[in-house]
Amino acid sequence: MYSADTLPTSCAAWINIPQEQIYFSLEPGETKEIDIRISVPAAVTDSLVPVRTVMLFFTQMNPVDDMNSQGANIKVNVKSGVKLYVRPRLPRSTKIEITDLLFNRQSRNIELYIETKSNIWTDGTIYSDVLNTSDGKKIQLQDIVFYTLPGNKRKILAALPKNMTKGKYVASYIIDYGNENQVEAAELSFLYE
Repeated sequence: MYSADTLPTSCAAWINIPQEQIYFSLEPGETKEIDIRISVPAAVTDSLVPVRTVMLFFTQMNPVDDMNSQGANIKVNVKSGVKLYVRPRLPRSTKIEITDLLFNRQSRNIELYIETKSNIWTDGTIYSDVLNTSDGKKIQLQDIVFYTLPGNKRKILAALPKNMTKGKYVASYIIDYGNENQVEAAELSFLYE
């Protein structure tokens, strides 16, 4: 997290919420719609920035008394963040790129690095499996659903099963996003000791 308007991609100064909606109370089960306006200055012309983003937080103002796992009294309040973004009026394009795939020997995780080259919000599913090249046994890893904004760089961890036998493996990753013609794939050979 960065302070408002410290990044070149920030649009925090463009956000406007009516004064009467800044503080409000909710009864149990009650919902409320908030009118949030994003006013893009006419002078903004930098097409090098695909999107502008900001985090909007909603914070509970009346903490609730509770106890932590060691029995100490604590005050709990809920803080929820909503990511807002503005993009130029350009044709929509989605593109996810795998920038790296590696096996971390210390954590015994596979690390997948992706970069979003889209100009809109992009979501999808990552399918992966690991093949033991010695005995031909395939281990299906849990599917990972992801959401990402333009320009985001993400590190996604895939935990390997605890009962894997030592040996040589090939991990295969397929990222399914956009329409049926858009996938990104990568393979990694590694030694599990």
